[in-house]
Amino acid sequence: MEFLRELWKRLRRKDKDAAENMRDYVADAREAIEARKREIIEFRGKVAEVNQAKRVLERQLGDTDAELAKWNATLENIKASNLDLEAKKEKGGPVMAARNSAAERAEGLRHSIQAQDEMLVQLRKQLMEAQTDLADREQKLVTLAARHHAVKIRKGLNDAAAAFATGKSTLSAVDQLEQKVMSEEDRAAALAEEIDLTKPGSEAAAIAAQFDPKRMKMQDDLDNFFGGAPAEPAAEEKATQTAQAD
Repeated sequence: MEFLRELWKRLRRKDKDAAENMRDYVADAREAIEARKREIIEFRGKVAEVNQAKRVLERQLGDTDAELAKWNATLENIKASNLDLEAKKEKGGPVMAARNSAAERAEGLRHSIQAQDEMLVQLRKQLMEAQTDLADREQKLVTLAARHHAVKIRKGLNDAAAAFATGKSTLSAVDQLEQKVMSEEDRAAALAEEIDLTKPGSEAAAIAAQFDPKRMKMQDDLDNFFGGAPAEPAAEEKATQTAQAD
């Protein structure tokens, strides 16, 4: 079981390494940039929605301010009229209520518009930072893609050079063949020389025959049976005989 687990781990590592080698990092980077562009476009749409909502509030505020101005003018007219105080209060009561309501609505609208403005400032800041970062990444991608391509070219050249060097080393088979042929030629020449030297009638064969053990034994047997040839006199005796003869 331990062996099988270890084998499974190794197979998974090999699959992972193969997938890593097949991965195209440049394509992944381009895809990531395109995805970021889509996010920025979508985010810009959200910012535009906030701005649109603020514009609606500003238009409502304009209408409310106009209504408020109308009620204020009406109250001024009632105040300037010839009516007595009680009549003015009675006549101005509903107008004052409408004026106060418009003033409250205007104040609420101003707070909402201010909040929208603050939100827009933050959202636009994020949008500008994202766009700047995207532009930097796009420029970096151009440079990195070029460098990546150059590395692939260099790697291809290195692989080709290694294969070229390997191809050169395989030519050693020619050198080996040369050594083999020379060895066979030397062996054939040596064998021919031995045949020539040892064939019947050759000088070498004659010399070898003189020292043939069988022949030498036969000669010894003949000498013992019939008597050997007279021995050669020793050197000193031979010299004495020569002097006497003189």
